[in-house]
This record gives sequence, structure tokens and C-alpha cells, in this order.
Amino acid sequence: MKKLLLIAATLLCALGMNATDFTGQLTVKINEDVARQQATITLVDNGDNTYSFSLNNFVLDVGTQKIGVGNIALPNLTGTEGYGFTNIATKQDVTITAGDDPEVPVWIGPGLGPVPVDLQAAFNDNTISVTIDIDMVSVLGQMIKVNFVAAKPATGGSTDANGDGKTDVEDINTVINAVLGK
Repeated sequence: MKKLLLIAATLLCALGMNATDFTGQLTVKINEDVARQQATITLVDNGDNTYSFSLNNFVLDVGTQKIGVGNIALPNLTGTEGYGFTNIATKQDVTITAGDDPEVPVWIGPGLGPVPVDLQAAFNDNTISVTIDIDMVSVLGQMIKVNFVAAKPATGGSTDANGDGKTDVEDINTVINAVLGK
């Protein structure tokens, strides 16, 4: 029994060590209206070349109004490597679950049913760029486009994205090409 508990605790610790939180700028465009805010996206490396993506307790800031959306989770997305980035992409219907922030009285996401999500992301240990398109025209008359970018502060690491031993404009091109999937 003690061995089983030790194995379970070790597995939980290992899973926790593979999660990376990125906090950055989230832009949501609904039809022609744009809202910008800080948000946190979590990526979990599942250890088998797949990643789990989540945006938890998502609250849309619209002017002075806050709309509780909920948790958006996309598990087991296959990663491909290129130009120093891991790329994930998926088109699937997602059921948004209620968040657990006690300051949000209502979460509208669970009432939407399956939501069609088209996600593309490029990331490494320090940077992430995400685009999410949600076509809700038939249900709500809305096309929703989400962009998220975040970079962790440098901790003495390199900004040499293409691995040529120097930081220059080619590193910017490498990042742009990775985001575009080239």
C-alpha cells in the first residue's frame, strides 16, 4: 500500500512539473468589437508528444462589464517541432465548463453546448502565440477571434531563436515563421 501511494505521489509531482503557465495579452474580437486583457494559458506536456491546453476561469472584460465564460480545455494535442518551437493545432467541438472563481456569479460557457474551436499555437519554454477562431454565427450571430501572446522574462537565457549563435532580425523571422506554421 505504501508503495502504491508513493508511486501515485511521484506521478502527480511529475505531472505538475510538466505544466507551464503563460500570462500575457489576450485579445478577443467579437464581430467588430475588440476587448484586451491579461489572461493565463496553461500547457501540460503529457510526455508522449502530446500537450493539453487550458484557459481556466476565463472572464471576458467588455468595458466595465465582466462576463464569466468558463474553462476551455483541449487535451492530447499532438505537437510538431520546428524552428525552436512546438506547434499544436486542432479543429474540434469543445464543451466549456464552469469556472471555480467565487467572484464570478454566472458562467455562460456551459450553456452554449459544444463550441466549434479552431486553435493554432506555437510555443517554447519562454514564448507562446495562440490564435483561436470560434464560429458562433449560427448560434449567436458572432464570429469570435482570440489572440494570445506571452513571453516569460529572460533569466539569463538566450533570445537566439534560430540557434545561429547571435540575436538578430533572423530570430524575429524565425518566430514569425513558427507562428505561421512555416
